Amino acid sequence: MNDTVIIAGASTTGLMLACELGLRGVRAIVLEAAAGPRRDTPAAAINTTSVELLEQRGLMEGMYEDSLPIGVAHYALLWLDASVMNGRNNVLLNQARLNRELLERAGELGVDVRFGHRVTALRQSEDEVTVTVTVEADGTPVEVAGGYLVGCDGADSAVRSLAGIDFPGEDSPFYGIYGDLTVSIGELEPGLLGAFHYPDGGVFMGAPLGPDTLRVVTAEWAATPPAGEVTAQEAFDHIKRLTGFELTGAQADWLARYPDTVRNAAQYRDGRVFLAGDAAHMFFPLGGQRMNTCMQDAVNLGWKLAAAIEGWAPAGLLDTYHGERHPVGARACRNLAAQTALMPMTGGIGELREMLTELITKDQVNRYLLDFVTGLDVRYPMPARETGQEADAPPHGEPHALLGARLGPLAIKTDEGESNALIPLRGGHGVLFDFSGATQRLPDVSGWSDRVDVVAAQPLEPIDAAAVLVRPDGHAAWVDATGGDAAGLLAALRAWFGASTA
Repeated sequence: MNDTVIIAGASTTGLMLACELGLRGVRAIVLEAAAGPRRDTPAAAINTTSVELLEQRGLMEGMYEDSLPIGVAHYALLWLDASVMNGRNNVLLNQARLNRELLERAGELGVDVRFGHRVTALRQSEDEVTVTVTVEADGTPVEVAGGYLVGCDGADSAVRSLAGIDFPGEDSPFYGIYGDLTVSIGELEPGLLGAFHYPDGGVFMGAPLGPDTLRVVTAEWAATPPAGEVTAQEAFDHIKRLTGFELTGAQADWLARYPDTVRNAAQYRDGRVFLAGDAAHMFFPLGGQRMNTCMQDAVNLGWKLAAAIEGWAPAGLLDTYHGERHPVGARACRNLAAQTALMPMTGGIGELREMLTELITKDQVNRYLLDFVTGLDVRYPMPARETGQEADAPPHGEPHALLGARLGPLAIKTDEGESNALIPLRGGHGVLFDFSGATQRLPDVSGWSDRVDVVAAQPLEPIDAAAVLVRPDGHAAWVDATGGDAAGLLAALRAWFGASTA
């Protein structure tokens, strides 16, 4: 089998996937139609899960000076109490800055990124997939072959179209503009900084990305945008109509219109072709949730493709990508459709927002919505696939609450000092955390040492587990509360990391 993975698209999803593959030493070729990295990247914030995905690969460290933690979160611009997150904050971070970091890391890992290469055709065989690429510089068609192809090429994905994968959903009447303005942030009216929902149902968001750069987002539902390319004056007029404030002395860096689209691909895999990010699902960009879903796709798929290329993937591992991520994409589409339905102040929506404002003062509702919008509630089913049962489910009990969820930045102490449970994941391996303090003896797992690292650690905060097996994407594949489930551990290792070499 061809040991190269071809990735169409060099935005955040494609570059994150390329880094995941490069971390495992898998050859990756990224084909991007644009002539160079995009400046007009719409996202201005990443949420908690995205931050942790980057931290578990050591990618956030170089970007903290260009980012700003924001201890707030919202559901349909109904503000939640994020203080209960204990510092697991969302972060203001320009997507273009994130993409630069990912592109630099990809280069360090030996990833071959080719700008000005547009995918125009594909064909699959039993052993490989071949794409025809038009080199934009001279129009030359070339063929590139690989073991797998991943379409990370956005909502208008050429890969999805060429593979014949349906993209069902709908587009709602909507008028929205986003872009960056050069303006003195310190001289702006307070009503131009922050996120605002207006009585007529419009939305304006203004996020400072530096002392002289303002990311602006406008939104009006059931409105029709003008024809032609968006202009600076159009954007200024739209902002004034929503906010009542006039932007003076501002210059447009880039501007674009965007739709209110909700779509989820019928399947995320067709043979050797996969879809990830906006190519797989599309929904309204609110609160970093779209970026978060895209990045989770990349991190979920990367280690599984590496396992297949390296030859140790257990049967059915690649199928779990669709099995795990398609429901998450569908739920995200429903989630954002529900939030945008709460924006236009018509048909009793105002009264509904008032009721929800009261409900979110309840601790349980607040926490539920926080986990929802940050992606912390994503919990994959973790069957021991050889038996079809939950990997650590007792005969007459429920699976452990942590099973399938992210372990997250649990504070720990190892022989190397104090850190958190994200740090041992930086090598891209699975990690078996032994929290028992040597009071329990784990079975011999040396036969998986090329895929799973064993870390003996003292938890510095409460955790109801003596040992946890964490997949490379950060999700718990096996949890032992008492330290006596050796058989369950071995079953989980075989289910997710293949056969032992011992």
